[in-house]
Amino acid sequence: MNLLRQHIKKVLVEENQNKEVNLVKQMIYDFFDEVTSIEVSEYDGKPKLIVHLNSNSRAANIKSWFDEHISDEVMQMTGGHIVICPYWTPDWDFRKKIVDIYIDTRVKRIKD
Repeated sequence: MNLLRQHIKKVLVEENQNKEVNLVKQMIYDFFDEVTSIEVSEYDGKPKLIVHLNSNSRAANIKSWFDEHISDEVMQMTGGHIVICPYWTPDWDFRKKIVDIYIDTRVKRIKD
């Protein structure tokens, strides 16, 4: 019986994570025109969104800037109820301790 309860709990947690992941994916598509696709993966036992986008920016930090910008925008729009954090965030960053979804950006540079 205990095994059945553990399985049910795991399924409910995964179902809730899927709702959050789908909501966040839709928000990213709605708010960021540069996004071409989003893959779902896993990192450190949590969902990880790999966001592919096009950019003509020559800034060296464009990837990390987008990771932070997307994270901040989604957390602001959800009132902090969904915590998003770049997967590479240092262990001392409080968000990594309470993260719901990790994010990673892949940038395809487009020519002007």
